[in-house]
Amino acid sequence: MLRLHMTSLPSRDAILDLLAKNPGGLAAAELRAHFRLPATKHEALLRFLDSMTFQGQLEAKDGEQFRIPREEPKAKPGPRSK
Repeated sequence: MLRLHMTSLPSRDAILDLLAKNPGGLAAAELRAHFRLPATKHEALLRFLDSMTFQGQLEAKDGEQFRIPREEPKAKPGPRSK
């Protein structure tokens, strides 16, 4: 069975699209497997995901888990003091 691997990292949009379909998030290894990246690309993928996290596009969870940041619930306005 011939198994093709990607030679470059997936685009930001491809990662965001996949994570949008998995709101609980995915581990870096799951992302790597989905995009058929070889194990040698794992560290590069982690650096890319960390960069996206630093830019606010992703949220890091436990370990090497990533997800799209959840929107914070908007606070209801409280009573106004006069």
